[in-house]
Amino acid sequence: MRKREEDKAVVPSIPVTTEGKAAADPTPSQPSAAVAADASAQTKPAIGLVSATSTLNTNELTWVVDTGATLHMCKDIELFVQFEPIESSMETAANPLRILEKGTVRFPVKDSSNVVRTVELKDVNYVPRVAHNLF
Repeated sequence: MRKREEDKAVVPSIPVTTEGKAAADPTPSQPSAAVAADASAQTKPAIGLVSATSTLNTNELTWVVDTGATLHMCKDIELFVQFEPIESSMETAANPLRILEKGTVRFPVKDSSNVVRTVELKDVNYVPRVAHNLF
């Protein structure tokens, strides 16, 4: 099936210098040929990805939605409604993080209408030293 012209996605591009920085916009209405040639030699189109997270602070703890996370992690043992002890660790860029328990947690989340709802997650790892709770 052939795509119609209006079905094609439009992806904006931003001129980027070879160092990865956004190129300056020559705002004189008509840049000189030398400026235009120099700009085209130093810039290339780039596509960026912006990701949004949904968080809710609960007693100074933040839950972060991480679609790339391989594990659910929680640093607050009080949120666990059921758990079993395990002894494991996870490698990080800085130091390994110890996983002490695994179980089910319940926590509040605000939806787009500002209504607080309770989320229940299973197979969550208790990691006391993780920076943020991840799901």
